[in-house]
Amino acid sequence: VDLPVPAARVAECARHVGRALNFGIRPEHISVGANGEPGAATVPAQVMLLEPLGSDTLGLVRLGTGTDAGEMTGRFPPEAGLKVGQALEVSLALNRLHLFDPETGAAIRGADW
Repeated sequence: VDLPVPAARVAECARHVGRALNFGIRPEHISVGANGEPGAATVPAQVMLLEPLGSDTLGLVRLGTGTDAGEMTGRFPPEAGLKVGQALEVSLALNRLHLFDPETGAAIRGADW
C-alpha cells in the first residue's frame, strides 16, 4: 500500500526516498471511513475476519488492492456493523505509523528516518 509521508516527517525520511518500507500501526489507530483527522490517510479495504470482544470488535482487514495489498488488524466499535467480505474504506493515523526496514526487520526511528 502506498501512503504519503506526514509533512512533519518528510525531512526525517530523506535517506529512505525511493525505497519500499514496511509499516505497522496499532489496531486503535485504524478507523472505519474517512475520519477527517489531520494526517490521516483513507485507503480501500475488505473485512477478512471479525472477532467480537464486547466493547470492541477486532477486524482483520485487507488494505489496498492487487499486488500492493496487505493485512492489518483494526479495533472497531461494534456499532460499525462490519461483515466479513464487506468492502469499505479505513483511515490510518499516519502520525502513528511504525516503519521497518524490509530487509532486516529493524525499526526505523527518529534520526534513522
